[in-house]
Amino acid sequence: MEFWQTWEAWKHDPARLDGVEGMRWQRQGLNMVMQDTNDVVSQERVLMAMMTVWPDHPSFMYYLGYIHLEKDHHKALFWFRQCLHHFPDNVENKLDLAKLLFNDRGHHA
Repeated sequence: MEFWQTWEAWKHDPARLDGVEGMRWQRQGLNMVMQDTNDVVSQERVLMAMMTVWPDHPSFMYYLGYIHLEKDHHKALFWFRQCLHHFPDNVENKLDLAKLLFNDRGHHA
């Protein structure tokens, strides 16, 4: 897995992942997340690694909420709320958070 090899080599100097190499690494990670739809633990590991490098990227918090939407509403709610707090303009996040709260009838609010 090239993604994890790159991460191990560069995790102590994440600034090296800026630029073209970082974008390629990010694409690899997102592809892994989209392919491993049944393995939430692997998806979460990949997204957390990418969030370490790019903490100001709203997609990673949103995806962390989204991958938990079907199986763990508490985790989904946590990550959607984190995304809303840090990135209030993220429309996809607002929609999924609203759906989650509506479907749960606000019991977890």
